[in-house]
Amino acid sequence: MSDDPFAEPQDNDRTVIRPRPGGRAPAAPQPMPMMTAAAMPAGPVVPLPVIGVNPLAAAAAPVMAAAIRLLGRFQHPQPDQLRRSMIEAVREFERRALATGLDTQSLRAARYALCATIDDMVLSTPWGANSPWSQQSLTSVFHNEVAGGERFFDILKQMEEDPARHGQVVELMYLCLSLGFVGRYRVQQRGLASLTEFRDALYRVIRQRRGEFERELSVRWQGIPAGQRPLSQRVPLWLIGTVTALLLGFIYLGFNFSLAGDADAVAARYAQLPPSGPLLAPRPAPAPSVPPAAQPQPPPPPPPSAALPRLRAFLAPEIRQGLVEVLEDAQATTIRLAGRNMFGLGNATVNAASVPLLERVALALNDETGAVLVTGHSDSSPIRTARFPSNWHLSQERAETVARLIAGKLTDRSRIRSEGKADSQPIASNDTAEGRQANRRTDVILVKAGDSQ
Repeated sequence: MSDDPFAEPQDNDRTVIRPRPGGRAPAAPQPMPMMTAAAMPAGPVVPLPVIGVNPLAAAAAPVMAAAIRLLGRFQHPQPDQLRRSMIEAVREFERRALATGLDTQSLRAARYALCATIDDMVLSTPWGANSPWSQQSLTSVFHNEVAGGERFFDILKQMEEDPARHGQVVELMYLCLSLGFVGRYRVQQRGLASLTEFRDALYRVIRQRRGEFERELSVRWQGIPAGQRPLSQRVPLWLIGTVTALLLGFIYLGFNFSLAGDADAVAARYAQLPPSGPLLAPRPAPAPSVPPAAQPQPPPPPPPSAALPRLRAFLAPEIRQGLVEVLEDAQATTIRLAGRNMFGLGNATVNAASVPLLERVALALNDETGAVLVTGHSDSSPIRTARFPSNWHLSQERAETVARLIAGKLTDRSRIRSEGKADSQPIASNDTAEGRQANRRTDVILVKAGDSQ
């Protein structure tokens, strides 16, 4: 037999210690002293709560917790004191187990399983095998036996024959196997593998008796219903959608009005940028007719275009009524339409009485050549509506309306376009009612050939 305390069963390989020339190796450092009961921190001992579905296993929990701490310990400073404390722990287990109403036969079997488990764990350590524990084991104290490794499995087989009566004991012995009890399988070939198969079979027996276990960690994880209906059930969805749409509409109008106010200020500053008048096309300088020393005379004004008298003659009845005015400058001939009766206040719809006037203007333009530009103008009084956030929007739509009606009577509709000017080109003061009325107008501009507005 090998003298190696850590040798496995049936292990014939011996440890060979290679000699070290030059003397012995330095002594290994002394291990740290184990914590004794006197060195444990002082304080009240809190008992473990009784949990689980097996009262017997709950009663044995302190003993099994103490036994687990013995696994893997290479030495123990006071084996005799440990033995006395374990004896007292087993007796305390008996008192708790009796309080659960356990019968005498089951109690003796459970006590034997705990004693055999503690003995097996202690005797599997180097310090336990070399201590008097083998002659004074717990099974010898409580049951006058020393063959706990064999007797454990015999008792388990007897308990399995009546699982309805001894089910708690079977489960306790399964826990002992799971915590490290090996017993007779320690000296068998493939002992650990056989023990694993035995333990798995025992688990299936317990599971068959217990039935399906609870899958959820907490059976009451769902909250209690508040008994309050959601908002979508108390208020119709169409009402929620309507209120939301109205709210978004008001937000849009607010931002639109704010942006239009800023746009008016920007448009006013833009209108003041040079040049503010019409751009004249460059013309070649006339040949000098005076000596170089003399001051040159300005060129004579260009003769009036032939379109001016024709338009004035065609629109003579409307001119006498004060509905239109025909003007001319160097670049274009303008037919100015008074806005006092053409549009209603704050809208861009042409009154029915003004439609024949626009048709007459279209007939007059059909006899002339050149591009046609319709410009809408307003006074300086600001306008804030959902349709017309600013004067520019109003003047632009009025110009588009007039251009659309005139284009309907033109032979070539592609020659006409429209543009809104707002109050950037006043012809009278906006400080009086008469001046503001004069500024609310629409100009139909016939651009001369070769020039641009």
